[in-house]
Amino acid sequence: MLSVAERALGLNGTELRRAFPIFLYLFLTMASSVASKAARDALFLDRYRAIDLPYVDIAIAALVGLAAGLYIWFGHRTNLRNLQVGSLIVFALSALLFWWWAAVAEQESGPRFDRTVTIEERIGAATRLLGSSLNDREEAIEVMAISLDPWLRACAAYATGEMRLKRFAPMLDAWAEDPEALLRATAIDAREKLRHAVAADAGVEAL
Repeated sequence: MLSVAERALGLNGTELRRAFPIFLYLFLTMASSVASKAARDALFLDRYRAIDLPYVDIAIAALVGLAAGLYIWFGHRTNLRNLQVGSLIVFALSALLFWWWAAVAEQESGPRFDRTVTIEERIGAATRLLGSSLNDREEAIEVMAISLDPWLRACAAYATGEMRLKRFAPMLDAWAEDPEALLRATAIDAREKLRHAVAADAGVEAL
């Protein structure tokens, strides 16, 4: 088997043994990059609009060019082993940084679409984000509704549905067409609750 690989690649046994680790390293790096692109796009489209994706790709291409320049610059000043080890350490540290950042952001904003979270907990999270005290529920919904943060607006939509606040129905109709997936799903769910409440009220009045 080894002789077949040697003939196919034009390498002898010593060269093949030296080349295999770098081949495995590059293969796993490229495979991880290709696999992560699908996950990256799915996560991006879950929160943002598809029309924004090309701009992110352009920004990534610019960052890749910068990273490649730094890689080449360091490559001229250190050996291959140190360059590879250093690259892996940088990748690992960046992954840990983003993981920590996501964990902190989740703690600050609270669960995004968890039905076990009460209205009071959502309003409390909104109060912490807005930096003000919102004692009245409807006042809190109004403040969250005018926010530019999709999560705060999703909290407003959720509270509207749970409290059956019919005066916010036009707001839910507008959010049901919003490109942000979380806000759109929450608004549609809340709108259905309002419709059931209107139908129930109509049935009671008919009796």
